[in-house]
Amino acid sequence: QNPSHVYNAPGVYTVSLTVDGLDGPDTETKVGHVTVTAPGLSDPSFELQTAGTAPVAPWNITFGSGHVINPAGGTTSDNGMPSHGSQWCELAADSTNGATPPSNPGGPTTPPSGGAGVSQGFSYPAGQAELRFEAAFLRNEDANSQYNDWMSVDISDGSTTYNVYFKDTGSATSGTSSKYGYAMTPVETVVVDLPTIFPSSTPSTNFTLTAQVGNGT
Repeated sequence: QNPSHVYNAPGVYTVSLTVDGLDGPDTETKVGHVTVTAPGLSDPSFELQTAGTAPVAPWNITFGSGHVINPAGGTTSDNGMPSHGSQWCELAADSTNGATPPSNPGGPTTPPSGGAGVSQGFSYPAGQAELRFEAAFLRNEDANSQYNDWMSVDISDGSTTYNVYFKDTGSATSGTSSKYGYAMTPVETVVVDLPTIFPSSTPSTNFTLTAQVGNGT
């Protein structure tokens, strides 16, 4: 009585419905009746989130409880972060001792493990395959510490993971966080052309973007 169907890829679809009764089957077809669009990143800039609270859907917290949408506590920016929009997400590395960074920063990689952060699934609409974001890493200990803390942003198509941003304890910190007073890497704008790093991808490819921080050993 109420048939339904889930479309897993963008496109324009023709729909046919067949009803079978005492007088035999009858089919009605409607050409191009359903249009499915790629979801894109639903909230890529955190602008739709509530400042001072933990990130919520469409972002998923992969691990950790200290993540917060900024500006919070009277801080309107942090050493130039962000330069676009007014909000950003602060990730906390609490309870991540022994976390493992990506095996190959800047390329195809074994993904990090044991870190804390957020993720979101997305696809790119046709002709809009460029992903752009800002990131910076704060560290609250000396660069020669035995603990290699790190921050990683990675994209996966379900079979391959590609690292697109990585900083760790040894990264140059030319800035100082105006919120915490910690050493801070320069705010970096990262531009990712998805078909370049995932040559077989299409607008129907389902990606996952993950941002994590971790306290390494």
